[in-house]
Amino acid sequence: MAKPITGKIHVGERREKRPNGDIYIYERITAYNEKTRKTYTVSQKIKGKIKSGT
Repeated sequence: MAKPITGKIHVGERREKRPNGDIYIYERITAYNEKTRKTYTVSQKIKGKIKSGT
């Protein structure tokens, strides 16, 4: 049995490593589109930055 579609948004965290060694942390809000059956990003904002060597 498949998971029921609720239409709620999901808040997640994404870490992106840059070539210089810094790591950027983003908070990403995603939602599900029933028509296309795919998730899409509603908004994304930066939460912080971890400098290389720390």
